[in-house]
Amino acid sequence: MFKRPVTTYFILLLLAMAALTVGCELITGPDFGVVPKIEPRPSKVFYNIIDSRLGNRVDSVIVVLHFEDGDGDLGLTSEDRQSNPKFQQNNADGTPNRYYYNYFARVFRKVKGEFVDANAGVPFSGAFPPLKPDGKPGPIEGELEYSLLFPLSSSLPNDTLRFEIQIVDKELHESNIILTDPIVVNPR
Repeated sequence: MFKRPVTTYFILLLLAMAALTVGCELITGPDFGVVPKIEPRPSKVFYNIIDSRLGNRVDSVIVVLHFEDGDGDLGLTSEDRQSNPKFQQNNADGTPNRYYYNYFARVFRKVKGEFVDANAGVPFSGAFPPLKPDGKPGPIEGELEYSLLFPLSSSLPNDTLRFEIQIVDKELHESNIILTDPIVVNPR
């Protein structure tokens, strides 16, 4: 009778366990937490284009980030923003509601070698639609692009900007905060 060495059985057992682990990962999906996680990706800039809404010349900056969310509840519908008190424009006391937006953006401008807050009353935050259109809970990951327009008439020549970004899901879990690499608008 032919006998296999113990090491052969051990190797077969390890291979079976590895296959089972990979198979379970494929069935259950990745194990992301319920708090969204974001990472910066290289931004895109389109220079000196015409804004179709206003007809003026702008530089369009598209901030790109990679996201992961364990329950897939990223994004707001117009109905969420109109009928759900968590997402309406103002709180019950009339103060602005931070969660009217789900994409928080702050802009920093380079002045004398240092980046300073450049938000002076200009809203850069916004809302993106649901990223899982089927609405089924479960892990989701991908790339999210957010466009910001900078009119050339109000941008300084060779204006160097950075963006601080955070997103929030429907359960108001706030992601980590990221900072983009510097981007030059209105190059001369």
